[in-house]
Amino acid sequence: MAWPACSVVRQSALLLSAVVLLSLSCRNFGNFWESPAKKDSETKADLVAPTVPTGFNAVQGGSTQINLNWTAATDETTIQSAIVYEVCQSLAAGICNTFTVSYTTPAGAVVFAATGLTASTTYFYRIRAKDAAGNASAASTEVSATTGAPGTVNDPVFAPAAGTYNVTQNVGITTSTGGAIICYTTDASAPACDGPKTGCTAPASLYSTTISLPTTTTLRAIACLAANTDSAITTGVYTIDSVAPTITNVTSLLADGTYGLGQTVSVQVTFSEVVNVTGTPQINIATGSPAITPANYISGSGSTTLTFGYVVASGNISGDLDYANTTALTLNGGTILDPAGNAAILTLAAPGAAGSLGGNKALVIDAQQPAVTSVTAANADGNFGVGSVIVIQVQFSEVVTVTGLPTLDVATGSPAVTPVSYTSGSGTNTLVFHYNVVAGNASADLDYASATALNLNGGTIRDATLNNALLTLVPPAAAGSLGANKALVIDGSQPTVINVTSTTTNGLYGVGANINVQVVFSEAVYVGGTPQINLSTITPTMTPANYTTGGGTATLNFSYTVAPGNSNADLDYNSSGALILAGGSIQDASGNTAILNLPAPGAAGSLGANKAISIDTAPPTILSAATLDLNNNGKIDAYRITFSEAVLDSTFPGYLNNAIGGVTGSWAVAGYSNVRLIHGTQVSVMSSGFFTDTANDPVLYIAFDENAGVCNSGLQIGCDTGTKPDLTMPGSGLTDMANNPLAVFGAGGVIEADNAPPKLMGTAVPNNVTVQIVLSENVASATAECGPGSSQPGVSCSTRYTINNGLTVNSAIMLGGAGVNGPVIVLTTSLQSMSTLYTITIGSGIVQDLAGQAITVPNNTVTFTGVI
Repeated sequence: MAWPACSVVRQSALLLSAVVLLSLSCRNFGNFWESPAKKDSETKADLVAPTVPTGFNAVQGGSTQINLNWTAATDETTIQSAIVYEVCQSLAAGICNTFTVSYTTPAGAVVFAATGLTASTTYFYRIRAKDAAGNASAASTEVSATTGAPGTVNDPVFAPAAGTYNVTQNVGITTSTGGAIICYTTDASAPACDGPKTGCTAPASLYSTTISLPTTTTLRAIACLAANTDSAITTGVYTIDSVAPTITNVTSLLADGTYGLGQTVSVQVTFSEVVNVTGTPQINIATGSPAITPANYISGSGSTTLTFGYVVASGNISGDLDYANTTALTLNGGTILDPAGNAAILTLAAPGAAGSLGGNKALVIDAQQPAVTSVTAANADGNFGVGSVIVIQVQFSEVVTVTGLPTLDVATGSPAVTPVSYTSGSGTNTLVFHYNVVAGNASADLDYASATALNLNGGTIRDATLNNALLTLVPPAAAGSLGANKALVIDGSQPTVINVTSTTTNGLYGVGANINVQVVFSEAVYVGGTPQINLSTITPTMTPANYTTGGGTATLNFSYTVAPGNSNADLDYNSSGALILAGGSIQDASGNTAILNLPAPGAAGSLGANKAISIDTAPPTILSAATLDLNNNGKIDAYRITFSEAVLDSTFPGYLNNAIGGVTGSWAVAGYSNVRLIHGTQVSVMSSGFFTDTANDPVLYIAFDENAGVCNSGLQIGCDTGTKPDLTMPGSGLTDMANNPLAVFGAGGVIEADNAPPKLMGTAVPNNVTVQIVLSENVASATAECGPGSSQPGVSCSTRYTINNGLTVNSAIMLGGAGVNGPVIVLTTSLQSMSTLYTITIGSGIVQDLAGQAITVPNNTVTFTGVI
């Protein structure tokens, strides 16, 4: 089966002049001939009006007709042969500004004859084009023409109408006045008919067939008929243009500068001549990301300059905006034609070359958001403590500008996060945040808290084109993070004292001894200068121990040398504030100043609680030196020396443990020989030549031989005369437990109490009423005397002395007389019986020696035998 063919139907009609209308008609069987693209285009709504008809002209066509002609309009969808034209006609200028349709031409017409008009009348016209979708263009400019007087030949009409064409035009000339001739010229001169109006006056030619116009020509014609008034001269300019428009320049109305996200960039493409545009051509702009962005045609049809525009999108970037290449201008389904219909040559100058967008303008496109490339710090790696300032630097991919106070959340241990405020850097690619270390902060490797740690905090961070910065950071510790770039140790804990002790052994220390004091901190500390710890030393009240060693460790050593006068039974510092810097410093590795508070003296952790160190710089002194009768035979044979404190055994000359020492020349007792040392505590009686010995105590015994010769005169038959022989220590070396030496003393240097009580040496009975009690030493008369003739006549002797067998003591005086101290008490009794044994009982404590020691007599009784 043969497919139906499209047929061409040519119709003609005479509208006072020949008007040729051409229409094409094709039968369509089931849309078989329609391509998918055509079908799609037909289904799309057509909202674009045709262009405004140009070259609109009105020419008198006799006394009742005016001929209109124009250049066909164009439309993006409807073909020119389907465009109809609406004409507004009025009798006064400006009436058609409010467009009222007076005539509608056939589709594709470019000439129209307004007929039935009034002779010798001026008419005003405007015309507009309407496409198949009913979209009407704006109205043309207003034109006018005046109908001829009755009998006037109608004006010639050109077909095709004058205008611009890109090929040779064969122009026909007609008039609606029957029988008229037409004279024409092609040199712009005025044509004229001859007198009989049967021919033409030179240089006019008589029209008979179409006139070929291969080049631009001004065609003029007049119609004449005998016995009628000649028509007006019709003039038409036919521009024959076969040269295609070319692009002469590409630029932009934007000022040079930087443009960012959302801003519209206009691009002006200038052609070598006026061009008309249908559809939406595009010019591909090099935008980095994506590589190409089309700028769409906006305006300029009917001029030499077309304007394109594109909106900067996210990611676009260019250091000098230009189109993509020399073929970047595309029709995109539209057209760019000159008035003659020549399609424009779309080749552009090479990007960056003269006449290119990049060559003409310096437009920087930046729609890329600044991003953080690295976070670091201006500080050198190291430890940082309370009060330290960490200068954190956040580096961006480009220069940014800051408003407000953005913050960076830093991981600080305690508290977990510290927001650090922006301080400087706006206008550069590095923003600075200052972090001040406070007490409690801690980090082994300082970093921000998370990838979202950078916050605007109500401010902004933007580049020059107002692109908001991307604030996402690399994860903490990842490459480019603060933790990866720097090794900053944050230590916001101040060192504290946790213990005070000493390496010195517990014990007693004297002048010149060196005492170590150790102050232990909660962490390693570093020392500047010579800090001190004030020790309580009684005299003076406080003595400083100076720092010696330990810097860089947790234990600092201080040294104290015991000075004369110092003392303390349990050495300690003087208060919780005893540790002082003394112009120096104690800091940890992070520069934190140590807290110097010490445990209270004596409390747990103090020097006094941890150690038992006694300070004694007082030399031992002799509190007493008493004579003794160690073997209780009434003869002194020792000195008991009591010191103010324990003395050191090893410093006693001649000392032998648990034995009588050898004879020593370091001690002397006046008048006695074989002086030697005995040592022990409260030794009273020698047993088998040994004495109870307690090492290092405050009692020393000096033994010597009894010497009877001293007591042989008169009635003093005993050895204890009551006088105390001088004890001297001509040598030196005796020390106390703190090695403080006993001061050397000489003759008469020790005169102490007589601790040997009076001993009964015997009785004498010179007659039957007198009894004499003989003692080992002088006794005080005030204690021994009573009754008549004594120094105490009022004291009854019966209350002091009693005698058995009914005898009584009437008086008691000393042998030398009343009130005389001496070793013999003379008692006067009642008559005694010869050879009778009597017992005299002496009241307890009645008889005392000159040292106040009472007589030691068994049961306080004295026996004697009476005589005649």
